[in-house]
Amino acid sequence: MDSTAEKVTLIAKNGKEGELKDTVEKFMEGVSQMCNDQKDCVEWCKSIKVTTGKKSEQFGSGNFVFVEIPFPPSVEQDQGQEDLQKAFKEQTPVVVGEIDFGRTIDEMWEKKDTNLAELPDGIQTKDSVTFASTLWQAAEEMSDTDMPQLQTPPGAPRPQFILEEMPGLKELKSRNDFAYLPGGAGLFASLPTMKDGVQMLKLQVNGMPPFLSTPLKDLPKSCDGMAGAETVGLPSGLEAVLKFENFHPSILFPHIFED
Repeated sequence: MDSTAEKVTLIAKNGKEGELKDTVEKFMEGVSQMCNDQKDCVEWCKSIKVTTGKKSEQFGSGNFVFVEIPFPPSVEQDQGQEDLQKAFKEQTPVVVGEIDFGRTIDEMWEKKDTNLAELPDGIQTKDSVTFASTLWQAAEEMSDTDMPQLQTPPGAPRPQFILEEMPGLKELKSRNDFAYLPGGAGLFASLPTMKDGVQMLKLQVNGMPPFLSTPLKDLPKSCDGMAGAETVGLPSGLEAVLKFENFHPSILFPHIFED
């Protein structure tokens, strides 16, 4: 892909890839109607591609419908951005983020009357970044022209000095655990529940014009979930990928979209 785009991978029910593709295309036709004949908006809607396939490089094999949504045209690259692209060619940085919940979506729905703070039954986040020293060298060169000049207190390290030392790093990792008192010490009682959230989404869908709400309400007939999404066409083949593993919000589709 030559331009940057967001590629969403939907999972179709067995034998219903064509039906799901038609439903998505009808929804995008509805979005086009909202453009009020604005040329740029209409052209952007027309540029969205909806295709079917059995294999995905990121998500393996399945009954897939791919929706490629292009980003607005990027501005002309400056020298600093070109230096970063060159660094990416030598070694693409790998950034991995993970969010773990104490409950699956199915288990959460069984407790849909629980407030949203306590509903996950605990949250843990993990992230790691690996990179080549050349990436920091390119960032250091950019700092002279692209980074804002920060005022630092006397004796404090300058941002430029920090960048000069960064090539010595190879990997960064972090982990965060979110825990709370049993029952949230009563402080979460006023927060909305999962059931409240679903009802609010349902009201929004029902308030849409029929050319938008009708295809959305048809989704559960052919859609069996969302495998994930990826940002493609970034500098030097760099990609950002979101995967849903053991956590599938799409099981809420029937509760949101069906009358």
